Amino acid sequence: MVTVRNVIIMAMAQVAVIVAGVLAAAVALKVMTTGSIEVSSETSAFATYGAALLLLPLAWITVLLSILRSPNAVGRYAGIVYLMGIVLLAGLLWAAWSTAIGPFFRVCFFSIGG
Repeated sequence: MVTVRNVIIMAMAQVAVIVAGVLAAAVALKVMTTGSIEVSSETSAFATYGAALLLLPLAWITVLLSILRSPNAVGRYAGIVYLMGIVLLAGLLWAAWSTAIGPFFRVCFFSIGG
């Protein structure tokens, strides 16, 4: 069952992933530019414009709460939109890993001694 509490927890998790990903991208960008290492365009774009991704959880929670608050809400639609929020969270985790955390680990751990 989709409750408002579950929706808020999921939205907070999405926001936390975005914030952590943007901060990790900024750290990776700083480490790469300080060490004269080539920075991928995805990493610099995520560090620069990643805060705009905060609109995705905002839109998701707006749609889901409007479905939950409508007097003739159908539980099936709320469940589908909630699953879309889980997919959104997985996509944000993938984006944060591939643009920020992955390059940072490659620079820190796989360029030692080379």
